Amino acid sequence: MRLPPIDVLGRRLRKGDWARLIALPDDLKKCPAHVRRIFRRALGLTFRVDGFGRYGYVELDLTKKVAHLEFIYVEPHLLRRTRTGHAKGAV
Repeated sequence: MRLPPIDVLGRRLRKGDWARLIALPDDLKKCPAHVRRIFRRALGLTFRVDGFGRYGYVELDLTKKVAHLEFIYVEPHLLRRTRTGHAKGAV
C-alpha cells in the first residue's frame, strides 16, 4: 500500500516543496546508532522534498544541513510543509 503524500496538517506534499521534520519514526530504535543520530540531527530542520519512494515515503536530502551525501525516507505524516516549491502563478 502506498502512503498518500499528505503532511501532518493534511496538506499535499509535492517534489520541490520544503518541509520540516517534526517527529521521528516509531521504529527508529531498531536502526543502527549512526542512523538514529542522523535522524535526531535532522529533527526540527527544513528540507526540500526530493521525491517519493515506491511506497510513498518522502525522500529528503540531508547533505547541506546534517550529513554529507545522506538521504532519508520518512512517512509524510512526520513532516509539516513550510512552503511550496512552485512559484505562484506558474503554469
